Amino acid sequence: MALHTPELLAIIFAFAENKCQTALSARVCKLWSEIALNFLWRDVEQLSHLFGLLAPVRNGSAGCIFESIPTLKSWIRFAHYSHRVRSITYDGTVEDISGTTFEEVAGTRNTWKILPNLRFIKWVCAHPESLAAPIMFMHEGVVEFTFTIPECDSHPDGIFKTIAERMPFLEHLDFRSEVPISDCIDLLLDLLRSLLCLKTVSLPDCYMTSEVTEALSKLVHLHKVTFDMQELDGGDKYDVSEFQPNISGSDFPALRSLSLSVPLDHFQAFLNSSFRPALLQDLYVQEITWASKTTIHDFLHLVSIHCPVLSQLELCTRLPSKFFETSMTPTVETISFETIQPVLACPNLKTFRITHDYPLDLTEEELEKVARALVKLESVTLNPEPRIIPDSPHPSLNAVLAFLRHCPNIKKISMYIDATTIPSPPLFSDPSPHPNLKTLWFGLSPIFDPGAVASFLAPYCPTTCELSTYVEFAASLLNMDGMDRKKKWDDVKRMLGWCTKFVQLERMKRSILELEIRKVRLDSEIRGLAEVVQK
Repeated sequence: MALHTPELLAIIFAFAENKCQTALSARVCKLWSEIALNFLWRDVEQLSHLFGLLAPVRNGSAGCIFESIPTLKSWIRFAHYSHRVRSITYDGTVEDISGTTFEEVAGTRNTWKILPNLRFIKWVCAHPESLAAPIMFMHEGVVEFTFTIPECDSHPDGIFKTIAERMPFLEHLDFRSEVPISDCIDLLLDLLRSLLCLKTVSLPDCYMTSEVTEALSKLVHLHKVTFDMQELDGGDKYDVSEFQPNISGSDFPALRSLSLSVPLDHFQAFLNSSFRPALLQDLYVQEITWASKTTIHDFLHLVSIHCPVLSQLELCTRLPSKFFETSMTPTVETISFETIQPVLACPNLKTFRITHDYPLDLTEEELEKVARALVKLESVTLNPEPRIIPDSPHPSLNAVLAFLRHCPNIKKISMYIDATTIPSPPLFSDPSPHPNLKTLWFGLSPIFDPGAVASFLAPYCPTTCELSTYVEFAASLLNMDGMDRKKKWDDVKRMLGWCTKFVQLERMKRSILELEIRKVRLDSEIRGLAEVVQK
């Protein structure tokens, strides 16, 4: 009976390991066929498979092509599947489809909406020739659009106008390009002003100019503005070197999350203006030039005042390679406790991240104050991978314990420490694994004995906790010292798993022994009571 219930069948098909299993299920009976086909064609990740429903396809010298031109009969058959498609993904860097194929699909179709229930389009162009190809899939039902434009002389005018005309109810726009915004600023502004339903916008990091910010501020439903943190897009940093948007206190009425690459002092002035981000929960700022410790302090102070419900704060003052110029000399100022002290006035923070060219100048006592003030922290990243490492003292492994003691929800701890010496364990303490701890990351911190470090950390780590040895900036490995540290931290990662399991086993043995001792004592007390009763 259960196998004839559509809702239960839908749950079963949702957990299918691959599409081959779902395809076989579609042949069982008519009921199964409808449900299985819905799952099979809901998310199309290879466009050539979808086009294969129209006519046989093969790989030609110019990419995937039809062996025969689709006919009216082909489109009637295609309609049996097209209404099931909810999302399509085309990545021209992975799947090469000939421009002729797109033209034949567009030219032979018998309906305006090829995929009538389509909601999501992701289109990565590898060649400028394929820029117009996604137009035939666009209609007013599409609410999410991801579009990547390759390097070309300029943005085509038509694509911006078409997006606004054919997908007026877009809620999520993710636009990526390596072309400077100066080549398309007017087109982009017209697009953003036309998409009144936008809720989230992701743009290249150098596209968040004053004009773009002003256009976005008028979108009443917009709650998230971001860019890809892992893979910064192209553009020219000089396009955002002057960030001075003119907005009023009523702008950005729904904004919850904001990510920008701008000069920190300019963003500070932005916060000091009429901008009132009272609802802002997530803030990510990437500095594009050197920031003094005074600028950093003043910025954090303004954030603590104007963002009362902030739960995630990421301040990256270490410049990414795309912004770094060999002629630039980083400031020798290091970030001290006084610099970041305003953050302690943000008690709702769950994520705090700060990066800098130099290691943070924080003592273990000061880190203890940070942990005591920010008890809701789930992730703390305190510059684990500085660019320049001077000969100065750094916190020991004991710094980790401060966050384990005072932050019950902590999941990730990342910082630059001195692991060359192993501190003595705290007196009168019985170390126990932190139940929520998932990740530790110490970058290329100095280290001497991997085994001793693993032994120190093991009592505080659950068996599910992992030590990350990821190197964010590859330049850190260009010297022998960096390579040696990376190898030793890899050894710690390997040993930590064994040590945590050994510590867990020892705890179990101790618990069993304590139970046996308690049982012996209880038996002794019972015998004593029995003797008293007999007398």
